Parts: sequence; C-alpha cells; structure tokens
Amino acid sequence: MHWCTVTTALILRALYDDRLEIYNPGGLYSPLTKEPGQDADNLRNPTLASVLETMHIMENKSSGIPLIRTEMQKLGLSEPVFKDEGSMFTVILYNTRHKGKRMR
Repeated sequence: MHWCTVTTALILRALYDDRLEIYNPGGLYSPLTKEPGQDADNLRNPTLASVLETMHIMENKSSGIPLIRTEMQKLGLSEPVFKDEGSMFTVILYNTRHKGKRMR
C-alpha cells in the first residue's frame, strides 16, 4: 500500500519499446525501505491493509519489490530500477535481456 493520500496526483505509466516506467506520487512511506522483509509493520493505513488482506484483495507482507526482482530474474530480464525521490516513487521495468548496457 504505497498510495499517498496527501496528493491528488495520479499514478502515471509510460510504455516504451524497451521498458515500462511507473511513477507513483508520494514516494515510499517514511519508514519503508526497498529491502525485503523489513517493512511488514510499516503501513500508511494498517486498518485498510488488514481489511483488504482479509478480503484477499492484497497481501500484507512487503513482498512486492522482492517479487518483482525475482520474476524479472526468472525471465532473464534486466534488474528493475526503483527510485525514491521523496515526492515520487518510480519503478522502471526493462523488457530487454541482459546486454551489459541499458538504453538510458
């Protein structure tokens, strides 16, 4: 649950030939990190997270980033890029195979 309720900005996505870029306004919630298994108790809205987990709409395990990394690796794709810029959290998913260099 990374959605920031302080802004009315929308999540943006841009699809290119070699990548998908996703821009999420608000950045990571303050205590969150990009490291697996460290953020299970740090939620913006723990009540909402609990309800959505009970309804099987989402999980509450901080597994999103590790899952993305694992699945990209399984497919032989380049490592995803995660950027936390405070007011914006960006994810870049490349659809190119490992070539040593990225187009960017």
